[in-house]
Amino acid sequence: MENNEMRIRLMTMDLLMTTKFAMISTTSALMETATPEVREILSKQLQNATHFHAALSDLAGKRGWYDAYDMETQIRNDARLAQWVYQIE
Repeated sequence: MENNEMRIRLMTMDLLMTTKFAMISTTSALMETATPEVREILSKQLQNATHFHAALSDLAGKRGWYDAYDMETQIRNDARLAQWVYQIE
């Protein structure tokens, strides 16, 4: 796999993980907020993050970078990506 595609893949997978963490944090904040205005803002942020995560998941799936249903393939893909990252350092 060429370096540019691997970089895009790495950034996409990092964004997926970051977005998931942001969604968890936003959900927690949403449950704790006391004002309707803040609740509305957080709800919109959560909805936007959900759409963004879905788009990233679709991209990763279409490119063969992420397979939620085949664990063995996903482990191989993750190992290849880790080897590539290790080689560039």
